[in-house]
Amino acid sequence: MKRARFFKTSFSGMFLTASVFAFAQQNPSEKTISDSLAKPKPIVAEQPKEGKVKVDFYGFIRNDIFYDTRQNIGAGENIVPLYPRDRALDVNGDDINDSPKFHMLSVVSRAGITVKGPDVLGAKTAGILEGEFFGATEGGINEFRLRHAYITLDWEKTQLGVGQYWHPMVILDCLPNVVNYSTGSPIFALNRNPQVRLTHKLSDKFKVIAAINSQRDFTPNTAPYRDSGMPSTHLQFQFKSKSFVAGIA
Repeated sequence: MKRARFFKTSFSGMFLTASVFAFAQQNPSEKTISDSLAKPKPIVAEQPKEGKVKVDFYGFIRNDIFYDTRQNIGAGENIVPLYPRDRALDVNGDDINDSPKFHMLSVVSRAGITVKGPDVLGAKTAGILEGEFFGATEGGINEFRLRHAYITLDWEKTQLGVGQYWHPMVILDCLPNVVNYSTGSPIFALNRNPQVRLTHKLSDKFKVIAAINSQRDFTPNTAPYRDSGMPSTHLQFQFKSKSFVAGIA
């Protein structure tokens, strides 16, 4: 069994970076509205005054052009390559999977909105709405899918988050930054769930996360999860220093 990706290149351009209050974030991505207790806050405009809302639009246009020297198993028409297909011999003893494949896709193009709202119950409010055209199933490739729809309330040491966002097992401090869209798959845990998450900072280096989740996408059949009378629950203790992250969940 062999596999070699001959080349994969990606051309990206900024789709839209604008703001109704004329400011822009330095790095608008899914990490921008990450758990504010998990990492230093990004450089953004200051919190709006009482009663005002600030909205920032972001996104990009991306085109992936790739050539594989062997047939692979992957997701999204192999824009997320997982592993090469095993040998499959025809009647002549030739491996039918030992053949190249060329493809082009633009489905990873993305658009999103970040929001900074007024204080609520003494907490700073923020939100993110983000989507792309990857689709929710293999048959839905090229369809618009929701990535994040998440709001947060931040107090001094506690954060409450509600909506669809990264599963608590997705540790953004450890998220691989790679050119390919696979982001470390199939090894790295990658999932987004509707959830209610409570994060409390015990000290400068320790925090505890408690969450209840429901299931969307990322499985062939979500009905057993959606029809269950008991949500998925999660409890996590995490340690983070300047150069080390560890936890138990």
